Amino acid sequence: MRTNLLTRPAARFLLLGCVCLSVVGAAPGQGTFGPVIMRTGSGQVLLTTTVPYNAGQPSSGVLAFSFGFATQEQTQPSQFADSFTVSISGPGGTAYLVTVDANAIVWAPAVPGAIPLTETAIQRQSVPFGVPSEGLPALASYEVDYSLPAAWQGSPLTLNFDLFDNQNQLRSLAYFDVTQVPEPSSVALLLTGLVLWKLTKSANPPRR
Repeated sequence: MRTNLLTRPAARFLLLGCVCLSVVGAAPGQGTFGPVIMRTGSGQVLLTTTVPYNAGQPSSGVLAFSFGFATQEQTQPSQFADSFTVSISGPGGTAYLVTVDANAIVWAPAVPGAIPLTETAIQRQSVPFGVPSEGLPALASYEVDYSLPAAWQGSPLTLNFDLFDNQNQLRSLAYFDVTQVPEPSSVALLLTGLVLWKLTKSANPPRR
């Protein structure tokens, strides 16, 4: 009888472990697992949600996310309206991608001290509002692609989502959803599991 280092129980255990590790390892790289909703009315002037991006791993070099903004407020150019702003921080500073309120949507807004961007660097497409608007008029909803600067690719980055509340009684809502590619280590673990499964089949052929 031939003895194999990869016995059937051991191989199954290793395979299960590799698959589980690949799922766990991929979790941080898969984005936010559905839209994150932010609302005014909490009593805070500024609500900020941050999302780590890339976690220091090489990526495709393209930041992909979707967002939307809805509000009861009407156009009032002379007043500060509720607003939603998306920015990304990395080596050397912060780049502002978009800000939207009842008055307008501004791509690559000019912010003093920020990394300058051109509007053409931000690819976007209008899409249906991705969450229930809760009775608020939906003003903007987009899918966005932003090509990361070469110096940022493979670096730890942080996405910043800021909802400004002007503290009036009119409600506003924003949402976002971030897409990230699976970490390379996750793919490697899954492939390892598949190799072990193949070795198990070849070492233990079915009985007839």
